Amino acid sequence: SYSFVAQLRGWMPDEIGGLLWLSVENPGQSPRIPVYSGCTQMPKCFNRCGHGGYNEDAALWRYRKANKLAQVNWGSCKDLMYSNILRYEDKAMTELPELEKRVEKLLKKGERDEAINALNQYTADFEAATANTWKEMEYKFWEWFWTGF
Repeated sequence: SYSFVAQLRGWMPDEIGGLLWLSVENPGQSPRIPVYSGCTQMPKCFNRCGHGGYNEDAALWRYRKANKLAQVNWGSCKDLMYSNILRYEDKAMTELPELEKRVEKLLKKGERDEAINALNQYTADFEAATANTWKEMEYKFWEWFWTGF
């Protein structure tokens, strides 16, 4: 219940040359979270497996609840879900070039720890933002369908 796309760019420094677009839970209903090859720490929610049962602290469950509710009445939910997936893809496409420039400058100045911290923080912030949006969609879907699907 995850998918990824690996983007490999050999002309860039190793820390930013590899970029993994990670999607947990249903890949067609979840955002793609950018994770650079230079990342040394994932958001804490990735330290827990969600397959053994319900666990709010696991990355899987930060997306699964909204996704499952959407599947029950896909015709009503798909537009909101797709618009949020695309919103975060657009966000990444807008922000990543600037992050990469900043990291490359830090690396050239010999400030590797700062560069790695910037990558770790970006991934953590991006995951937190998407998880918050999926929580909002979960609430929205319950509002729409509380009397029945």
